Parts: sequence; structure tokens; C-alpha cells
Amino acid sequence: MVSIDIITAIIAITPLFFISIPQPVRKDQGAKLDVRLVLKDIGEGFQFLKAWPGILLLTVLAASLNFFLAPVDTFLPLLVTQYFKQGVWELGILQSAVGVGVVAGGLLLGVWGGFKSKVVTSLVGVIGIGIGVVMLAATPVNLFTLAVVAIVFMGISNPIANGPLMAIMQSKVPPEMQGRVMGFSGSLCSAMMPIAMLVSAPVVDQFGLHAWYWAAGLIAVGMGVAMFFIKPIVQLESTPVAPVAEVLTN
Repeated sequence: MVSIDIITAIIAITPLFFISIPQPVRKDQGAKLDVRLVLKDIGEGFQFLKAWPGILLLTVLAASLNFFLAPVDTFLPLLVTQYFKQGVWELGILQSAVGVGVVAGGLLLGVWGGFKSKVVTSLVGVIGIGIGVVMLAATPVNLFTLAVVAIVFMGISNPIANGPLMAIMQSKVPPEMQGRVMGFSGSLCSAMMPIAMLVSAPVVDQFGLHAWYWAAGLIAVGMGVAMFFIKPIVQLESTPVAPVAEVLTN
């Protein structure tokens, strides 16, 4: 396992020797890094997003999806042992299948490039994740292979959902604001995960594992479809971004 970590780390780091990454200069570069400065940056990230309704709505979508989908992964060991009556080997197969799907989805997105609209590509990915979760929930107890297919499908859909969204942020958000905007988005999405576990545990105790899997899958599909009818999201790429100075002074 250690050798795999070292090899993959080398693969990830090597391109940095050949690719120049812009380093925007902060206006408050001399400021002391503390909690207050971090909170200020996150607040400015929210201020910027508030002036750009489409991306703010997508951020809320991503956070909401994290709330429903995070337990899907967390409860996977219980699904394998309690529902499929399988063991460690089968759990390892499912967890590996996620990784295989993510790599395959990344390669597919790289070769295909997605639809003309990055927003459409991302929403199709969201719907795909939801369909994968529904497939997993609907898998009969004696068809473990179908569960593997569902997990791979979820993995493939993941980069298709996330990749275009990150590309939109990187192309539309000014470089000096990207850290703050992504910091706020990342914090909001991450905050949903522990909250999801606090809520999902009693729900699963009361209604069973499949109740959460069905709900998470159907909600993901529903949210993905609904976003096609929200104008600020559909027109996100063509919406001009207000200048940073104007946003932060309002």
C-alpha cells in the first residue's frame, strides 16, 4: 500500500515541474494568517457568490447533494454485510469499483469534452449519480454483480458532474478570488457531511438502509432535472461576472 501511495504521489507531483501555475499576489500579503483572516476570506467568497446567483445556486445544490450522498458511501459496509450478506472481500470490490469508475469517468470527460454547455454536462453527471444510487437501492439481494455495476456507474458520473463545474469556476472567477470562492464552497459542502451523518443514522435505524438509498438517489435525480429549469443556472456560462472591487464594496 505504501508503494502505491508513493508511486501515485510521484505521478501527481511530476507535472508540476513542467507546468507553470499562476500565483496571484494578495493585496494583504503581509497580513498575519489567523482565524479572523480565514473567516474574512470565506466571507468575501460568499459575497462574490451572492453577486453571481447561478453559481451560488449550484453551490447550494452541491452542498445539498453532499448531505444526501455522503451517507451512501458511509453505509456501504452495512449494505454489504447486512443486506447482501457478504464480507470484507466484496466490500473491497465495491470500494475499488468506485475508483475504477472515477478514473473511467475522468478519461471519458477528457476524451469527449462534455456537451457544448458545461452546465448541462455537470447536471447530466448529477442525474447519473442519482441513477446509480437508485440502481444500488433496487439491486436484489442475490445480484451482487449489479451492485458493482451501479457503483461503477456512480463513479463514472462523479467527474462528469464535478469537472465542468470546477472548469466554470476557474474560467469565470478572477484568479485573486478563486481561493476565497472555492474556500467558501468547499467549507459549505464539507459542513454537510457530519450533519448528514447526524441526521441519517436515526433515519436508517427507524426505516432501514434502503430508505436512505432510495431517497438519496431519487432526490439527486430530481434536483439534477429541476436545475434545467432554473434560468440563472442554465445561463451561468453566458452571465457576465461583476468586477471584484464592485462586488466587495457593495
